[in-house]
Amino acid sequence: QTVTLDGFLVAAKFEATADHDIHAEIAESPKWETPHVVVEVPPGPAYCDARKKLWSLVKAELPANSTSTIHVMETPPKVRITGYVFLDSAHGSTKFCKTSGGRGIHHNGTQQVIGLWEVHPVLEVSSE
Repeated sequence: QTVTLDGFLVAAKFEATADHDIHAEIAESPKWETPHVVVEVPPGPAYCDARKKLWSLVKAELPANSTSTIHVMETPPKVRITGYVFLDSAHGSTKFCKTSGGRGIHHNGTQQVIGLWEVHPVLEVSSE
């Protein structure tokens, strides 16, 4: 059973040296100071369209020749994410709904990820 999450793409990073997933943070508001949920798009042909769409939203804010693999969105776009719910218990074995497990992109000295639940793998990304 898939789930659909509507929100704002507030940050993203490409795991260039690890598993090559794209990790993104989605919030209910475009403001940084709101709880974020992690969504992950793995590599592979089945996820190619979702990866291209998600990263194209990030690239739209980056300078033309940027090689940045992490970005906090200046103008977070509204997105719809479809995929499977996943408990990333590798980052903690208790308080699944409260702890971030050390995950989350830091911005202005804080990270806003709440909980170990995420949407992974992401199957589809759309934006307004």
